[in-house]
Amino acid sequence: MNDSVRASLDFQPGYWTNSVRRYMANELRPAIKLAEQYLENSLGIESTATRVLPYLGNYKEPARGGSISLTTFDLYFRSSELKYKKLGSLFPEITSVCAHEMVHCTREKYFPQDYSLIEIIASEGLAHVVQASVEHDVFKIPKEHTILEDNIDGEDVLNNLYSDPLFYDPVPYQTPKNQSPHPWLYEKNNNYSWGARLGAWCVNKMTNEQGYELNSLLAMSAEDIITL
Repeated sequence: MNDSVRASLDFQPGYWTNSVRRYMANELRPAIKLAEQYLENSLGIESTATRVLPYLGNYKEPARGGSISLTTFDLYFRSSELKYKKLGSLFPEITSVCAHEMVHCTREKYFPQDYSLIEIIASEGLAHVVQASVEHDVFKIPKEHTILEDNIDGEDVLNNLYSDPLFYDPVPYQTPKNQSPHPWLYEKNNNYSWGARLGAWCVNKMTNEQGYELNSLLAMSAEDIITL
């Protein structure tokens, strides 16, 4: 097992006090390391992420993470989580989110700057399945409490996707605090967006029924993943 950590924390100058930086580094580095090790040792995925940017999430119910590029992803925290030193109790969530964002970064290696809706749904599906696998395999969260056993009617949702006029439009850059979030990507249903649920359903179908390994799906086109 490789004990080194590929992705390093990058604290933006002037954004954090020294004491908060030390506290966050001590809590976050083990989570990043565990996420990398799970991807590589359990799934055969070598993460391309080398840079993690911690930020404060200043809007209601912020996302925990967000991928930026092939090599970089963000992690978001509430001020109360730092003030009251809650990061230790968030270790399972932070670890699984790091794995999620590392999948997005690594997917970018094969499909760079693809902002089509179908590619985003495929990438979200892969990332959510990997995140749920970490939750179940590492932290023993029951599968029925993850997206691995979602009860979505995938065929019906897939037909709705292909008949939606939005399917053919590139997805503009958005965040959860935008005034008009994309209905497939940010409108939540059963704690997940419809796009994430559909993507995970398609990924689960390919691994459970067709025998694909998750690492092989990373380089597969979205059109071959988001299909019946």
